Amino acid sequence: MYLFSDYYKLPFTVLYSLHISTFNIGISEELGFSLMFYAIICMSIPLKKRAKKYFIKAIKIFKELKCDFRLAQSMQCYGLYYMIDKSNYKKSIELLKGALLILSRIGDIWISSYCYDGLGLAYHYLGDYKNSIFYYNRYLEICKINKDNFGICNAMAGLSWNYIEMSDFDNAVYWLDQSLALSEMYKIWLSNCISNIYYGILEIERGNYKESIKHLENAKRLYENKSFLKDYTVLVYPFLAEVYLEYYKIIL
Repeated sequence: MYLFSDYYKLPFTVLYSLHISTFNIGISEELGFSLMFYAIICMSIPLKKRAKKYFIKAIKIFKELKCDFRLAQSMQCYGLYYMIDKSNYKKSIELLKGALLILSRIGDIWISSYCYDGLGLAYHYLGDYKNSIFYYNRYLEICKINKDNFGICNAMAGLSWNYIEMSDFDNAVYWLDQSLALSEMYKIWLSNCISNIYYGILEIERGNYKESIKHLENAKRLYENKSFLKDYTVLVYPFLAEVYLEYYKIIL
């Protein structure tokens, strides 16, 4: 709960859980889960070496306990570590696919959706848009089954991002319109902000600078008024700077 709502209570809660599980419980699923979450906090600071250390410890515990679900969950998070903190997309893909194998064996489709999301992102960064679209489509299918509206919006935005890079603007617009409408309906402001940024980028590519400014200013307003994950939305500013330069170049 605190992951998206309170960055001060989150580390306190995780550290308290880590203390209890270390000194009162010992080797257990609770200890492994606390270590995994502590690694996620270290990853986001970022304390890269410490994050890697605690991910490895968590994975080792889950392997010893034969706790497949938590093992897959920690591998999924470790895959994101290699993507975000190391830019090692091939290693990230290896871990995410390994997590998917475990999850498919035990029949989970919730954490699986996060793996498909990560694979879509990793292949996008590798410039393999075909594979990225494949995994984002799979992510979208599972999110619809799970009735996960955040995931649906996120998958649509991810698809649009690939189509923008491929200059397939019709498909990009198709997915962005749906993502914006759904995220506004359900007040999913992080997805709405990201979709507005992508729409702004799309309109820069098409030379529609007024439309681009409209979307990017919407994203900027959300960025400044909301407390969600700002690392993912701060890129609104360089694109705003770019579009204003292009716009005033035309009218002056």
